[in-house]
Amino acid sequence: LLTTLVNGRADRGEFLSDNEIRDIIVSLIADGYEVTSGAIAWAIYALLTVPGAWATAAAEVRRVLDGLPPTSGTLNELTYLNGVVHETVRLCT
Repeated sequence: LLTTLVNGRADRGEFLSDNEIRDIIVSLIADGYEVTSGAIAWAIYALLTVPGAWATAAAEVRRVLDGLPPTSGTLNELTYLNGVVHETVRLCT
């Protein structure tokens, strides 16, 4: 992406300035945060409004993590929460 921005040209044919490249990158980062925070909010909403969803997710976290912080290995074992995340992203983003 950065190579494309550095080598890309504006509408009038000139190269993008450093400030224009910086502004585009900052916008992309900000958009990423916005999408992520929105997806998290919708996932929490779903967990709190679907009967039994929060309890199921909490039980899975207790069973898999047993009070420890998550790791890349244990994240794969959180199948219910993984499903919640995927369905939330599919429906809401």
